[in-house]
Amino acid sequence: MTHIARLFWLLAALTVSGLLVWSTQRYLEAREQGLEATERISQLNRRLMEVQMAAREGAAFQKQLKQVEAFQTEAEKQHLKEDQWIRYETSLVEGSVDGPQLMAYLKAFDNHENYYFQPQSLTLTGGDFQSPANPKSTPANTPSAEVTLSFKGAFFVRKQP
Repeated sequence: MTHIARLFWLLAALTVSGLLVWSTQRYLEAREQGLEATERISQLNRRLMEVQMAAREGAAFQKQLKQVEAFQTEAEKQHLKEDQWIRYETSLVEGSVDGPQLMAYLKAFDNHENYYFQPQSLTLTGGDFQSPANPKSTPANTPSAEVTLSFKGAFFVRKQP
């Protein structure tokens, strides 16, 4: 009987060992599939964000395109043509200006019927601007000290007939 019991326990041990090897193999396969699934989800999430960004950019582009089309329609109504305008590139890099000069520049940047300014960049630094709450000695918003002005852009001037 002991021989049969030993054989039984040997078979049980072999069966348990086989089941242990089989379950370990299954666990490792499932773990690998889980890691692959996680990586795939990450890839899909990145792709989703790219698609969403492209959709937002597309919507912004469509909005800008509609604005351009509206401008073109208005320009056609006004009988404006590109060859009726002269383009003058202009720039000032870190020029020091006082209050009246600054006001003259800003007034020149204002658009009129016969010319307009198309800015690419405008930087204004320094200076001591008076507060509208304290209008005593100088008019409100008038610079009382020199400022540094930098700008780049183009003036479009209507050709005279």
